Amino acid sequence: MSPSIAVEEWWQAGSKLAMYNRPLRRLLVAPVPLTVQHRPGSSRTTSKNLVSRTAGCRKANVARLALTGAFLPRCGRPYRAATRVAIRSKRRAASMGQIDLREVERELGSQGFAVREGNLLSLDYAARLHGKWKPAPQKSGAIVSTLRPMEQERAPARTLSAVHGLDAQPLHTDGAHLRKTPDLIVLYAASPSSTGTAIWKLDQRPSVISSGVFTVRGNEGSFLAHAYASRRLRYDPVCMSPSDQLAKEAKEFFEGARERAYIHAWSAGETLLFIDNRNSLHAREVVADAADAESRVIERVAFYLESR
Repeated sequence: MSPSIAVEEWWQAGSKLAMYNRPLRRLLVAPVPLTVQHRPGSSRTTSKNLVSRTAGCRKANVARLALTGAFLPRCGRPYRAATRVAIRSKRRAASMGQIDLREVERELGSQGFAVREGNLLSLDYAARLHGKWKPAPQKSGAIVSTLRPMEQERAPARTLSAVHGLDAQPLHTDGAHLRKTPDLIVLYAASPSSTGTAIWKLDQRPSVISSGVFTVRGNEGSFLAHAYASRRLRYDPVCMSPSDQLAKEAKEFFEGARERAYIHAWSAGETLLFIDNRNSLHAREVVADAADAESRVIERVAFYLESR
């Protein structure tokens, strides 16, 4: 190997692992061009030329090299800390790389949903590795939103819980109030729950869903929309009201689809439920268990699919 090697070339391949690990992500800083040089008259590398004199940059650069397995001199606490974090990052990344999003996409296309064992960390890793799944921010700007059963009087206005409380919710798409609805929805449950989630994939397209006009009450004013347009669904009876007879028939069609829906049972913890928000509707079942009313917690992440 040449005595002078660009460190950037060494760590680019391994840096992906670091960015999916929260502790290591805090350790790393923006890439800084560095050069590894031999000390005159010595075959070992020089730590002064290898890293910045500031402790932060020293930790960051050492972590980059430790992550990619590059040779390093022993340079004290930053080296040992960075090495430990890098090893944990590698092990965690290896254990998280089990969600094949391409296989998930195939299942979404055929049945409208997919179920995988995992958590939000493994989902984040898989989405970054896949490259096409881009998180869609929620109203607050956060990526993850937390869903809990709520009685009507406690629920925020203009939500499904404010209208239906702990009763079964109607089938709907998420983000129907947005001009651009998310492509995919992922629901995550850390613990089991006796309250299931209904999922129905659009199996037929009557003309009323693409010709009926609804008034959509959005965050930035109202607008008109069809329930099905540009090969994607948009339906939420709370924020959408029929504006003509065809739209009323479309609403009846979606209400009748509930009896044909698949019910996903949250029988195990650490479960991810993927839903195609373009061609499927979903809804929470009735909260019949009093314990679920207090303990059921579902975390939601929405995604846009980007073409390469």
